[in-house]
Amino acid sequence: MNDLRKGEVLPMHLAGLSVKNYRSIKQTPRLDFGELAVLVGPNNEGKSNILRAAVTGMRILRRFGILGTPSRALSTRVRTGTSYSWFDDYPKDAQERTPGGSTIIDFWFRLSDEEQAEFKRRVGVSLKTELPIRLTLNKYAEFTVRKQGPGRETLNAKAAQVANFVGRRLHIEYVQSVRTADEANEMIREMLRDRISEVLDTDQYESLTRQLSKAVSESLEPVAEELGEILRDFIPDVRGVRIELTEGEILDGLINETKVLVDDGTETDLRFKGDGVQSLAALAIAREVADSGRRSLILAVEEPEAHLHPSAVHRLRQVVNEIAAKQQVIYTTHSPLLVDRFRIENNIIVRGSKATAAKSVRELREALGVRTSDNLASANLVLVLEGATDANSLTAIIEHRNSEFSSHVSSGALALDYLKGASNLLPKLDNLRQQLCQYHVLLDHDVAGLTAGEKARDAGLLTGREETYVIVPSLKESEFEDALRVELYAADILKKFGVSLDAAEFKKGKGKWGQRIENTFRAQGKIYDSKVSADVKAVVSGLVVANPGNALHPNRSGSIESLLLELTRRLSEMS
Repeated sequence: MNDLRKGEVLPMHLAGLSVKNYRSIKQTPRLDFGELAVLVGPNNEGKSNILRAAVTGMRILRRFGILGTPSRALSTRVRTGTSYSWFDDYPKDAQERTPGGSTIIDFWFRLSDEEQAEFKRRVGVSLKTELPIRLTLNKYAEFTVRKQGPGRETLNAKAAQVANFVGRRLHIEYVQSVRTADEANEMIREMLRDRISEVLDTDQYESLTRQLSKAVSESLEPVAEELGEILRDFIPDVRGVRIELTEGEILDGLINETKVLVDDGTETDLRFKGDGVQSLAALAIAREVADSGRRSLILAVEEPEAHLHPSAVHRLRQVVNEIAAKQQVIYTTHSPLLVDRFRIENNIIVRGSKATAAKSVRELREALGVRTSDNLASANLVLVLEGATDANSLTAIIEHRNSEFSSHVSSGALALDYLKGASNLLPKLDNLRQQLCQYHVLLDHDVAGLTAGEKARDAGLLTGREETYVIVPSLKESEFEDALRVELYAADILKKFGVSLDAAEFKKGKGKWGQRIENTFRAQGKIYDSKVSADVKAVVSGLVVANPGNALHPNRSGSIESLLLELTRRLSEMS
């Protein structure tokens, strides 16, 4: 999935995060985030708290963008609102020891060239590196810019404009692990707030909100006067009371009563649907926000696999990949199927309230409690073939091709496995995914191979880059043996089975190798059953193993040569 981003410049996104004194998290180092970040680890070790800290900070940053406009006086201090509670979110064991302590969340944002130009226009400072921002949270949220070097003083002097810029440009959509109807409705309300905030700069919106605010305030003047009179009875110094409706309160008032009605034959409030429907509704809304592309988005999800049938998790992985190709995605998971097998460093292991980027597949397996078979324990890449003879033959060809290939095979970094039939592809790939293995599949170009590949793609277990078919252009269907020299094995077939391959049924037939061999045996009065077929394949494979440098047919082995190049590329990327 990460290849989708090669050569592209991401829109404004979270490049790094550090958290201090938030719930169970005492302090993390800077955690680097790409388009995808996966937080893994045992339960109750802090991965959800890191995600929630990012969400909390982003929601507070959003307030700097929503509660004001660049034309007005801005502040670097706002109330934390419902996003942060010191008594709930500051570490319990430190509250008595440091009653005035604060939670600190450091963000590092990276802007695209277009966004850097917009930043220069709005703030007046050229930004060539990351934009480092610190939120200090207790009763209020304090915003500071932590940039070093040129522009530091100017940026700090214009911190309010920076806060407003970030708050307006970047949005976080949070999907909790318990995805109830209330959560789905709240996500919709957040989306509505987001949509409405897009026009906060327009004269029309400001005019309408001023009119509404004035009308409501005027209607409440008698209430304010009565309240003032009552208070003066108890507090003589009270000179008056005024009730003011703010822009943010107008916005909340417009959308707080939003309902989601789902019509699946009977139109019903989402609150009364089942957990599965509610869960999928929340995820669907998050995907819609990502697909809209109206602004930079971070999609933060706790345990995306929750409430889903195991067969749906593979499809979920495809959806996550699609979203991550457009917007940034951060999620926690317990599922080996959802870790990033292609960029190990995109996985962050959280243990004992400490977080570090994963350095190896072995670390990930330990963090997730994944047990793997001995032959796959050190494999960086698994080449999956249809049969055992295919695996034996290709192993010999690979090892003979160059010393680097040979060392990959001997060290176990490249492992070869087989299916015992194309119909077993789905369970094999599912098992390899569970073991956090990367793989490549070589299938025969026949009905069975094509059907197996299509089913694996539909299940989200296979991509175009991970599959190769043995295609011989002159044949409608072809298999591995079609890519070999006939001269390699013809004499041995005649000697052992008494069958000459210098026959029309074999030389001029248009079927795949197995069909032509069978037709040739039968035309020469020989029995050809599953045992004979296995014996013939074993003879051919033995000769390939003995003569790997002379086994491939120069005009029929293009797909095998392409496979070897792709294996070279993938192994090089991994190392």
